Amino acid sequence: MAIEFICHSCNQKITVKFLKPGETASCKNCGAKNIIPEPNSSVGGSVLCGLKSKIKNIEEKITEPESIFKISEEKAQEIINRWIPKALTVWAIDNFFFYVLFRIDMKAKTLES
Repeated sequence: MAIEFICHSCNQKITVKFLKPGETASCKNCGAKNIIPEPNSSVGGSVLCGLKSKIKNIEEKITEPESIFKISEEKAQEIINRWIPKALTVWAIDNFFFYVLFRIDMKAKTLES
């Protein structure tokens, strides 16, 4: 038995024959995924299913945060190659100046005594 309902995204009429209520069907017009409502449900049920489908799509995007931060291995290597030498240079300069100031301080103390 075919089930008819309205797409939550573009309001296009969708008819499915082989899918069951609760499964998802893609709209042929806009490609949005819709949860199939119970057969002979009211328009409110169709709207509710549309809202559930939108919530499910949002949840899928939220539960995959790593996809936002994924970078290629080449990009990671480029970042490492660019910033590690700079960080080491800053560290070496900082240590050098610390050593120079330490030596000056020690020289001043020996002159005082």
